[in-house]
Amino acid sequence: QAIACNDNWCGLAPEVTIGATSGTTYWIRIGGVNGATGVGTMAISCVSITPPLNDNCTNAAVTSAGNHAFSTLSATTDGPDEPSACEADAKEIAAQSTLIQNDVWFKYGVPSSGTVTISLCGSTFDSAMAVYHACPSGPGQTIACNDDFCGNASQVTVPVAGSTVLRIRIGSPNGATGIGTMFISFTPE
Repeated sequence: QAIACNDNWCGLAPEVTIGATSGTTYWIRIGGVNGATGVGTMAISCVSITPPLNDNCTNAAVTSAGNHAFSTLSATTDGPDEPSACEADAKEIAAQSTLIQNDVWFKYGVPSSGTVTISLCGSTFDSAMAVYHACPSGPGQTIACNDDFCGNASQVTVPVAGSTVLRIRIGSPNGATGIGTMFISFTPE
């Protein structure tokens, strides 16, 4: 199964970038379009990327209402499987994938009673999101969870009573990583 594929990235030369795991063997297949042949040079480079600072719930990045760029590149998984709370599409259900993988965390202080909407629409990867009142010690503590609200991106709306802190967990149901913009809006009662 291909993990990356590209054709004509730079003129007629392809380029791919993957998240590689140390100790794993990767096979690279190179071919010509419509049977074309030729010679060329292949360059491979590896860059070690450290996990984001908000890679776990206890180090959640403080955020506010508005647009906020995020990245799950090199993130690890810090949170429980959420089989009863998070929606999954048929492919993820078949793979028994209700775990939000490679997640990053944010902390949003809600000023008063109202409704908070958190959207990842436009993300570059298949995202999943869960919202908690505190760092979860096990499954079933979500107050909102979503997968695939707008295409492969997530969005939740959470009613809140009084000022509170929400812990926002962003990851993927299938281990994908990527970048995006998180939009948080608050509507007071």
